[in-house]
Amino acid sequence: MAYKQNWNPKDKLDKDDLVKELTMIAPMMTDGAFHIRFESDDGGTVVTIYGEDDMEDEFPSAWLEDTHHLIDTNRFRGWRIVRTTVPTGYINCFFKDEK
Repeated sequence: MAYKQNWNPKDKLDKDDLVKELTMIAPMMTDGAFHIRFESDDGGTVVTIYGEDDMEDEFPSAWLEDTHHLIDTNRFRGWRIVRTTVPTGYINCFFKDEK
């Protein structure tokens, strides 16, 4: 069961509307490919946005600077969001069958 502080049914978008909204925002946050996926952890359902990076920097990040304000990762439209940086080609390899 999800923790009480993570449960916010009043303003929670349904999954399809959330994906549509994140799909419009994510291109402003990364230059690479991205993938949105619903997953779970010990706090319940979480939305993970995977962003690809060439991993050539000392501290690689798929996310452009000064874009953190676009998504409140603790509570975006009633959901918890996790942004994850993965190597180039990861999304096509591991998520190619997901739509």
